[in-house]
Amino acid sequence: MKKVAINGRFLTQPATGVQRYAYELVSAWDAMLATGEIDMQRFRLEIIVPHFAKIATKFKHITIRRVGVLSGNGWEQIELPWYTRGVFLFNPCNSGPLFKLNQAVTIHDASTFAVPYSYSFFFRMKYLVVLSVLAKTAQVVLTVSQFSKNEIMRYLHIRPEKIVVIPEGSDHFQKISPDLAVFKKYNIGEKPYLLTFGSNALHKNSFILNRASALLNFEELDFIVVGADSKGWFTSLRMSSADIFKMLGYVTNAELKALYQHAVALIYPSFYEGFGLPPIEAMACGCPAIVSNTASLPEVCGDAALYFDPDQPEDLAKKITKLICEPFCQEVLKKKGVQQAEKYLWDITARETWKSLPIDNPSYQSRNRMV
Repeated sequence: MKKVAINGRFLTQPATGVQRYAYELVSAWDAMLATGEIDMQRFRLEIIVPHFAKIATKFKHITIRRVGVLSGNGWEQIELPWYTRGVFLFNPCNSGPLFKLNQAVTIHDASTFAVPYSYSFFFRMKYLVVLSVLAKTAQVVLTVSQFSKNEIMRYLHIRPEKIVVIPEGSDHFQKISPDLAVFKKYNIGEKPYLLTFGSNALHKNSFILNRASALLNFEELDFIVVGADSKGWFTSLRMSSADIFKMLGYVTNAELKALYQHAVALIYPSFYEGFGLPPIEAMACGCPAIVSNTASLPEVCGDAALYFDPDQPEDLAKKITKLICEPFCQEVLKKKGVQQAEKYLWDITARETWKSLPIDNPSYQSRNRMV
């Protein structure tokens, strides 16, 4: 039986788009084991996590194995490669053991190279080293868009045939019932609202919303801002705009689905994305998306979004006005958005990722053991 290890550090981290990718991908592999698409007689999958990690997640056919005494980077660089020696390791979240050879890594983007001003010095230095080494030592590098592949080749200088592009999925919200209590919980009334994700990371460009809001002529319109660090972003607002922004902070997936379904639109102004999951999530929930015309977003959203120049708050205000004043535009974007989101399914992501892993080559089979 061939054994495949999965770097489970994502289960110990706050949930962002990268961790969502890892969780949904592994969940889909679990389902593939149940249906026989991955043969349980041939493969055993284990998620390897730090021994003292607090983890509530369970899978039916993929075991979670606790190892070591360290945590964080020390666990990943010292103990993880020791406990998976001789076994193929899949790293879904931009990092992994630097000097392990029989492994694959998903590098979601090259943001630490392309937009270094968004990160602290130590965070930037860590990922400059980790990604530069992993890109060279891993057998396969996976990424989530053609844009990201081009960026990885540009900054990490690896040959294109080593990089496999497999987009993310959008159908995870199909399994979730919307929590309509979110509207009462946060006192969101009858006024129409635009939904956005607040972030202090400069490349997310959240500050354009403040400037664009001042150019709008709609008295009955709110901005609902979600995200773990959105409340910190609140302090940067002009006081004259603060009353139209409602800062919710972290919301559950069920609450987010309800917010998507009832929003006039999602505003996504980022300068740099490797994929851009929220616009596709919004589309899957029937929410029109107004997104910046940069990085991976045109590739991912196709003709199903309304685009604006992220350097021009006037352009964003113009596109918001267009969407609100033209109901036909809203309906067209909703319909196109649902169709676009249907192109991105986690079972396809999981199937293509599994096919891309070099776990059937002779050198792997001869070293197949887990301690």
